[in-house]
Amino acid sequence: MNMNKLYKYLIIILFVACSPYKKVILSMSDIQTSHWINKSEQEVTSNLGSFKKKEKIDTGYRLSFDYSTYRIPNNKISTNYNNYTNTRSFDNKGNLLLQGKEVRPNISTQNFNSQLEVINLKYLEFYFDQKGKVSYVVASGYPDSIRYELRKK
Repeated sequence: MNMNKLYKYLIIILFVACSPYKKVILSMSDIQTSHWINKSEQEVTSNLGSFKKKEKIDTGYRLSFDYSTYRIPNNKISTNYNNYTNTRSFDNKGNLLLQGKEVRPNISTQNFNSQLEVINLKYLEFYFDQKGKVSYVVASGYPDSIRYELRKK
Protein backbone atom coordinates (compact mmCIF):
# COMPACT_ATOMS: atom_id res chain seq x y z
CA MET A 1 0.00 0.00 0.00
CA ASN A 2 1.45 3.34 -0.81
CA MET A 3 1.87 5.99 1.90
CA ASN A 4 -0.59 8.39 0.28
CA LYS A 5 -3.47 5.87 0.58
CA LEU A 6 -2.44 5.05 4.14
CA TYR A 7 -2.68 8.72 5.14
CA LYS A 8 -6.11 9.00 3.52
CA TYR A 9 -7.43 6.01 5.48
CA LEU A 10 -5.91 7.34 8.68
CA ILE A 11 -7.56 10.74 8.21
CA ILE A 12 -10.96 9.11 7.51
CA ILE A 13 -10.67 6.93 10.63
CA LEU A 14 -9.70 9.92 12.79
CA PHE A 15 -12.52 12.01 11.34
CA VAL A 16 -15.12 9.35 12.12
CA ALA A 17 -13.68 8.50 15.55
CA CYS A 18 -13.44 12.14 16.62
CA SER A 19 -16.87 13.15 15.42
CA PRO A 20 -18.74 15.45 17.82
CA TYR A 21 -21.91 13.44 17.16
CA LYS A 22 -22.98 10.05 18.39
CA LYS A 23 -25.39 7.71 16.67
CA VAL A 24 -28.63 7.05 18.56
CA ILE A 25 -30.87 4.20 17.45
CA LEU A 26 -34.50 4.02 18.57
CA SER A 27 -36.51 0.91 17.77
CA MET A 28 -40.00 1.28 16.36
CA SER A 29 -41.29 -0.50 19.47
CA ASP A 30 -39.84 2.25 21.68
CA ILE A 31 -41.25 4.99 19.45
CA GLN A 32 -44.73 3.43 19.36
CA THR A 33 -44.69 2.74 23.10
CA SER A 34 -43.87 6.36 23.91
CA HIS A 35 -46.60 7.52 21.52
CA TRP A 36 -49.36 5.15 22.72
CA ILE A 37 -48.58 4.72 26.44
CA ASN A 38 -51.67 5.08 28.67
CA LYS A 39 -54.06 5.34 25.69
CA SER A 40 -57.28 3.34 25.69
CA GLU A 41 -58.31 0.56 23.31
CA GLN A 42 -60.90 2.87 21.76
CA GLU A 43 -58.21 5.46 20.91
CA VAL A 44 -55.97 2.81 19.38
CA THR A 45 -58.70 1.22 17.26
CA SER A 46 -60.08 4.59 16.13
CA ASN A 47 -56.64 5.53 14.77
CA LEU A 48 -55.46 2.14 13.45
CA GLY A 49 -58.72 0.45 12.44
CA SER A 50 -59.85 -3.03 13.32
CA PHE A 51 -57.45 -5.45 14.94
CA LYS A 52 -56.71 -8.96 13.76
CA LYS A 53 -56.66 -10.75 17.11
CA LYS A 54 -57.44 -10.07 20.75
CA GLU A 55 -55.89 -12.35 23.38
CA LYS A 56 -56.18 -12.41 27.14
CA ILE A 57 -52.83 -12.54 28.94
CA ASP A 58 -51.78 -12.53 32.61
CA THR A 59 -51.25 -8.76 32.85
CA GLY A 60 -54.34 -7.79 30.81
CA TYR A 61 -54.82 -8.41 27.11
CA ARG A 62 -53.11 -7.98 23.76
CA LEU A 63 -54.38 -6.56 20.46
CA SER A 64 -52.60 -7.59 17.26
CA PHE A 65 -52.64 -5.48 14.11
CA ASP A 66 -51.26 -7.17 10.99
CA TYR A 67 -49.98 -5.00 8.13
CA SER A 68 -48.01 -7.78 6.43
CA THR A 69 -47.98 -8.47 2.72
CA TYR A 70 -48.98 -11.99 1.64
CA ARG A 71 -49.12 -13.95 -1.57
CA ILE A 72 -50.22 -17.37 -2.70
CA PRO A 73 -47.11 -19.35 -3.64
CA ASN A 74 -46.96 -20.73 -7.18
CA ASN A 75 -46.45 -24.29 -5.97
CA LYS A 76 -49.70 -24.11 -3.95
CA ILE A 77 -51.81 -23.12 -6.95
CA SER A 78 -52.53 -26.37 -8.65
CA THR A 79 -55.28 -27.87 -10.69
CA ASN A 80 -56.05 -31.49 -10.05
CA TYR A 81 -56.61 -33.56 -13.13
CA ASN A 82 -58.76 -36.65 -13.14
CA ASN A 83 -58.03 -39.08 -15.90
CA TYR A 84 -60.92 -40.88 -17.49
CA THR A 85 -60.19 -43.85 -19.70
CA ASN A 86 -62.72 -44.07 -22.47
CA THR A 87 -63.72 -47.33 -24.01
CA ARG A 88 -62.18 -47.63 -27.41
CA SER A 89 -64.82 -47.32 -30.07
CA PHE A 90 -64.34 -48.83 -33.50
CA ASP A 91 -66.38 -48.37 -36.62
CA ASN A 92 -67.53 -51.40 -38.71
CA LYS A 93 -64.23 -51.34 -40.66
CA GLY A 94 -62.14 -51.59 -37.44
CA ASN A 95 -60.91 -47.98 -37.37
CA LEU A 96 -60.40 -46.35 -33.98
CA LEU A 97 -62.93 -43.55 -33.40
CA LEU A 98 -61.78 -42.26 -29.96
CA GLN A 99 -58.27 -42.26 -28.60
CA GLY A 100 -56.89 -43.01 -25.18
CA LYS A 101 -57.74 -40.67 -22.36
CA GLU A 102 -59.81 -37.61 -21.82
CA VAL A 103 -58.43 -35.18 -19.26
CA ARG A 104 -60.76 -32.83 -17.41
CA PRO A 105 -59.62 -30.29 -14.83
CA ASN A 106 -61.15 -30.60 -11.39
CA ILE A 107 -60.67 -27.32 -9.54
CA SER A 108 -61.23 -27.89 -5.85
CA THR A 109 -61.95 -25.06 -3.49
CA GLN A 110 -59.24 -24.81 -0.87
CA ASN A 111 -58.65 -22.72 2.19
CA PHE A 112 -56.18 -20.22 0.73
CA ASN A 113 -55.61 -18.52 4.12
CA SER A 114 -53.61 -21.53 5.32
CA GLN A 115 -51.50 -21.46 2.15
CA LEU A 116 -50.39 -17.82 2.18
CA GLU A 117 -46.71 -16.98 2.11
CA VAL A 118 -45.48 -13.88 3.94
CA ILE A 119 -43.60 -11.45 1.70
CA ASN A 120 -43.18 -8.54 4.09
CA LEU A 121 -43.88 -9.16 7.79
CA LYS A 122 -45.18 -6.08 9.63
CA TYR A 123 -47.26 -6.14 12.76
CA LEU A 124 -48.03 -4.15 15.88
CA GLU A 125 -48.97 -5.74 19.18
CA PHE A 126 -50.47 -3.52 21.84
CA TYR A 127 -50.27 -4.82 25.41
CA PHE A 128 -52.94 -3.43 27.72
CA ASP A 129 -53.04 -3.54 31.50
CA GLN A 130 -56.05 -4.55 33.63
CA LYS A 131 -57.46 -1.00 33.36
CA GLY A 132 -57.49 -1.09 29.55
CA LYS A 133 -54.55 1.30 29.02
CA VAL A 134 -51.55 0.62 26.77
CA SER A 135 -48.53 -0.64 28.74
CA TYR A 136 -46.16 -1.13 25.81
CA VAL A 137 -46.11 -1.85 22.09
CA VAL A 138 -44.12 -4.44 20.11
CA ALA A 139 -43.51 -3.47 16.49
CA SER A 140 -41.92 -5.91 14.05
CA GLY A 141 -40.89 -5.33 10.47
CA TYR A 142 -40.52 -1.58 10.78
CA PRO A 143 -37.21 0.25 10.38
CA ASP A 144 -35.46 1.69 13.40
CA SER A 145 -35.10 5.43 13.74
CA ILE A 146 -31.50 6.63 13.57
CA ARG A 147 -30.45 10.10 14.58
CA TYR A 148 -27.24 11.81 15.52
CA GLU A 149 -26.92 13.76 18.75
CA LEU A 150 -24.16 16.01 19.91
CA ARG A 151 -21.84 14.23 22.32
CA LYS A 152 -21.73 15.53 25.87
CA LYS A 153 -18.57 17.49 26.66
